[in-house]
Amino acid sequence: MSSGRQLGLLLEVLSSLKSSEEALAARVGMDVAASELGRAVRRFGSILGVEPDAELYEKIFSTFCIGK
Repeated sequence: MSSGRQLGLLLEVLSSLKSSEEALAARVGMDVAASELGRAVRRFGSILGVEPDAELYEKIFSTFCIGK
């Protein structure tokens, strides 16, 4: 059973994933998509009660150029 808090976080994850997809489709920039993906990962971590480690971020964002 999910709580209202968990449902809210899942809706935020969905929103971030959609925003990332839209940014990629519109060719706005990989940094925008990467930022939204990072937000989704953090929200999933909040639901699960874990903080993603640097290795996970490295795997996810190894192909993105953020802040350059």
